[in-house]
Amino acid sequence: MKETDVIIDHISRWREALGFISDEGQFYDYLCKALQCFPDEGAVPLGNKGAKALVSAYTPGKKETLWEAHRKYYDLQFLVSGQERIGWAPLKGLTEEIPYDEEKDIAFYRGTGDFFLFRKEYFILLSPDEGHQPGLFTPGQTPVKKIVIKIPVAHIR
Repeated sequence: MKETDVIIDHISRWREALGFISDEGQFYDYLCKALQCFPDEGAVPLGNKGAKALVSAYTPGKKETLWEAHRKYYDLQFLVSGQERIGWAPLKGLTEEIPYDEEKDIAFYRGTGDFFLFRKEYFILLSPDEGHQPGLFTPGQTPVKKIVIKIPVAHIR
């Protein structure tokens, strides 16, 4: 994957878009089950290689804010229901505002980027080279059910 690539797609095209991720089939199966029966909120380990699913339900209400980025994990965000806006920007074009916290694996940045309408059954893969702003308000906002799969960098081929 190149530094400037962003992958946003529908779950029906999962394998074509994400076949380069080791254990992607396990992540796909988990998300398909979540579409049938949404799991309890919280963190769920996925396999034995350090991947985990963060399950949440909320109503997006944020306006544009600081960008966030992670170093140890890729974020694979998936909307089970609802919609929200999500921002994306190459990290090299952002300015660090709050330094990296190794324990929480997060740093915050200022700058500009692109914004997308993120809808039910779509996913976005965010790399450590990319900043993002999840959970942004859209007109006619409805509650969101979302799963973020935290994928250790070593899983990406």
